[in-house]
Amino acid sequence: MLVVLVALAFGLPALIGTDGSYTTGQEIPIVVLTLVLYAFFLYRQMGAQASDFTEVDPRLLRSAEGRKKAEATGGIRQVLVEHRTEVLVRLALLVVTVIPIVLLSHDMAALLDDGLGRLGAPVALAGVLIAGIVFLPESITAVRAALGGEAQRVNNLCHGALVSTVGLTIPAVLIIGMLTGQTVVLAESPANLLMLGVTLLLSVTTFAAKRVTAMHGAAHLVTFAVYVIVLFS
Repeated sequence: MLVVLVALAFGLPALIGTDGSYTTGQEIPIVVLTLVLYAFFLYRQMGAQASDFTEVDPRLLRSAEGRKKAEATGGIRQVLVEHRTEVLVRLALLVVTVIPIVLLSHDMAALLDDGLGRLGAPVALAGVLIAGIVFLPESITAVRAALGGEAQRVNNLCHGALVSTVGLTIPAVLIIGMLTGQTVVLAESPANLLMLGVTLLLSVTTFAAKRVTAMHGAAHLVTFAVYVIVLFS
């Protein structure tokens, strides 16, 4: 999902677009394809492949009965039926807590742009800082899940958040651009495209490994450090 969506969002416009942006004739099919792919992902995630995204207690897998119980986990309909009230409460809490973060990040962007401009820092740094603020709740939860050994939950939080961000934000931005007549430049610089390719390749290598070690983590951290260097170049 990430390889395809990121390529459509940031790589392809540089090759077939005009000055880094899709033409109107290109934007429409890209929006449709992106939304269809993301909708299919959600359909599978909440349906036939729901168990692939569920954290399983290792103790349950030690017995045949436990494995059968883990495989028999119901889909989204069963969850809604059994935990309807809890789901609604958590959904309302999510909206209530996310809205202030989004509003604050919008106001902070102007302050950051002004402050970073006075310091001579790159404009893109403001975007990185705002993204860090917006994704702080997911980051904290992911770290807590990692410390608790919940690898699947970490994967859902980190990669799931990025899939939804690219799968929904890019179509929304393109649609707004078409409706308002504004040009949306999506294409990244060659250096950023290289770092993006390295990140995706490293992620595939890490999660395809039978055993993830500290070396994988070190490689990811160094990749991020190099991205910061590129950011200031």
